[in-house]
Amino acid sequence: MKEFYIEDMTSQLRGVAKSEGLVYFIKGAVLGDIVTITNEVKKKSFIEADVLQIVSPSEFRVDGASDEAILSGLSYEKEFEWKVNGLKMNLKKMAGLDVDVEEYMAKTLAHYRDNTQVKVARGYNGEVAIGYFEEGTNTVVDSEEMLYMNKEALSVYKGLRKFVKENYKGYDWKAKKGDIKDIVFRNNEKDELMITFVSHEEIVIDIEKLKAAIDMSKVKSIYLNINDKSDKVLYGRKFTKLYGEDFLSVNILGLDFKIYPQTFLQVNLEMMDVLYKKALEYLGDASQMDVLELYSGIGTISLCAAKEAKSVTAVEVVEASVKSADENALANGIKNAKFIHAKAEDAINRVLKEKTYDAVIVDPPRKGLDKKVVDMLKTSGIEKIVYISCNHASLARDIALMSEVYKVERVAAVDMFARSAHVETVTLLSKLNTEHHLDI
Repeated sequence: MKEFYIEDMTSQLRGVAKSEGLVYFIKGAVLGDIVTITNEVKKKSFIEADVLQIVSPSEFRVDGASDEAILSGLSYEKEFEWKVNGLKMNLKKMAGLDVDVEEYMAKTLAHYRDNTQVKVARGYNGEVAIGYFEEGTNTVVDSEEMLYMNKEALSVYKGLRKFVKENYKGYDWKAKKGDIKDIVFRNNEKDELMITFVSHEEIVIDIEKLKAAIDMSKVKSIYLNINDKSDKVLYGRKFTKLYGEDFLSVNILGLDFKIYPQTFLQVNLEMMDVLYKKALEYLGDASQMDVLELYSGIGTISLCAAKEAKSVTAVEVVEASVKSADENALANGIKNAKFIHAKAEDAINRVLKEKTYDAVIVDPPRKGLDKKVVDMLKTSGIEKIVYISCNHASLARDIALMSEVYKVERVAAVDMFARSAHVETVTLLSKLNTEHHLDI
């Protein structure tokens, strides 16, 4: 039987092999494996397949792999090297850049998430499964162990599983019927917890019975959300607080932020500090700077920058996030930050006409910057751009689009997502032909 050597991996974590002019994407293989394959499916320009047998395991394989993450079977050093190489490849291929990348490996490989979703399903025989989706399916793998979940949350989760299995029917993800479909655990740096039950239909959560089933010592808030509209989004519109405080308080670089069930926040608090410190380092001495931020969320990086900057103006499309940002600014006594509710592409022209900015921070979604934003930045005259990206393909594209006006000075890879294909990137761009020396 033909054997295949895995020379690379895709962003979907398929092993890449080549044979007789054909490219194979092989599920279940990691870098360096030699495998045989089965279930071949021919596509237009490649062949998909599954591993039949690992003939010779990669020298980079490690013991203790979890079914929840294929990369947990690969040495972390090799995983991070692969991620950085992917970043460099995109910068070279799409932006024509050969750059030195500052590397910041994850400090923790498991139990690092501050926001973990658990799936709940009703099986064919009425049994309730609680865990995570099997890759590429809506079949829930029933699991007491969750690789990424915060350890305090995990201890509560194990008791909560029994409570849900005994009192609820779960959700049929195919028929779109049932009750509890997701349970979301959020935690702060003190391991205090917020738990949100997401149900397809109106239900009653017996809090006293729940209290008897789990350790409540770290639980600060419990919410119920009703989402009967779509499985494509986690939450519906209706939130009901069932227990405790309205919010969870998270400290970021010395500032306290109020986190609600639907608040967006980076999922790795430990590495978020590394990421934000690097972004502020790239920003440099901001004491005389008027700073603009686009895609500002609840104001985490904006308010951290405002501690040192002359002023910060931030633009965010989600109205609830803008309200949270204003609330967080007030709670932290920060008066030099202004938050605007608008799409970045709709607001940027007006914002740039109203004021001259020395630097801009952008932290867009995975699709990257809107083209209108790119075009406006190119004509803005702003000296520095600090670009935070969760997708280095769109980052490289945007760098290429701005290359006539801005050059890349520094790039850092910060691994927020150990055992996944993703890596966060911070890039400093400076305006070409500027009269001002960059002081960072």
